[in-house]
Amino acid sequence: ELAAQASNVASDWEVSVSKDVTILDQAMKVVADLPLNKKAARVAVTTNVDKLGDVTLNLVQRGNTNHLRDNQAVNSNVCSVAFALPLKEVIDNDSISADVSYDVLSNDAKVRAYYNNGDVNVKLQSVYNTKSNSANSMAVLTYTTDDIKASVSADPDMNGELRVSKDRYSVRCPYNKSGVNTDDIQLRVDWSQDL
Repeated sequence: ELAAQASNVASDWEVSVSKDVTILDQAMKVVADLPLNKKAARVAVTTNVDKLGDVTLNLVQRGNTNHLRDNQAVNSNVCSVAFALPLKEVIDNDSISADVSYDVLSNDAKVRAYYNNGDVNVKLQSVYNTKSNSANSMAVLTYTTDDIKASVSADPDMNGELRVSKDRYSVRCPYNKSGVNTDDIQLRVDWSQDL
């Protein structure tokens, strides 16, 4: 019985490997999620390009839970390139940053702008699909203390989420114009182990 329980636990494990390498005199960081236990794979390669900054190539298999924020599963395969915009040469303000990514498979171009001021962070994101010419956007406001993080996100139609987290625990409360549906509230516990 103990062996069966150990097998069940091992089937839930995800294995990620991170390695700094140099190829053709170019320093790179490679992160790979191994496809063990029928888990979805991911490879991310990041390197620094002169006058541009960090550039990341992502190859992600549908269902991977490490590519998106908060262990959300990717709902389709991803082949994207992302890079930070060199705003420092245009705006002399270390509190403002931005990045751009393009996913070849979904045709989604994503632009994100960030403003950080002490405990308060603001993120504005727009996604434009080059094939359908459709666009959507969202804003996220986050306040962080020493041990508590609270955030609220919203799109133009007032759909979003309230989130409060402390240590490994988080409460997520989706909402829309009608208010909050209490059946959608989640209490989550995240667990990880470095080996």
